[in-house]
Amino acid sequence: MPASATLRVAALDTNMMLLWLVVQTDLALLNNYKRVRNFDRTDVVLLRNLLEFCERFITTPHILGETDNFIDQAPAYRRIDLRLNLRRLIDSAIEVYEPAKTLVRTEAYATLGLSDSSLAAISTEATIITLDFSLAGFIRGHGGSVVNFQQYRAVVASQ
Repeated sequence: MPASATLRVAALDTNMMLLWLVVQTDLALLNNYKRVRNFDRTDVVLLRNLLEFCERFITTPHILGETDNFIDQAPAYRRIDLRLNLRRLIDSAIEVYEPAKTLVRTEAYATLGLSDSSLAAISTEATIITLDFSLAGFIRGHGGSVVNFQQYRAVVASQ
């Protein structure tokens, strides 16, 4: 996706959602929160630019549950703020529920697992933003919309 492209409807995988919550909470967490240490301030700018004109977020309970669990690994002094920002995101997002019983019977489940299968299921309704090459490849191969953040980084860096 070119740097100038605009996402109207987006869904974030767990890693990208954690980064987005850090953006909303405290950028110092990039240095001391294990789950987001692989990101830097340039990534923050890239994600902000990707989401700048996003009209709405779509998410799934599976992604939200995984994100909430990973917040437990954040420094204790920021967990409440991260959860408050997660609550704000949930309040503004459209939550799409697909029962686990249904997702585990999909082609995606065997290779991607439950949370990523829930994203693959909504990839025709929203552009999925992910770091996961397997998820991105699966979605592309099945006609969904996806931005592989690692590839996006590389494209923007080369411009």
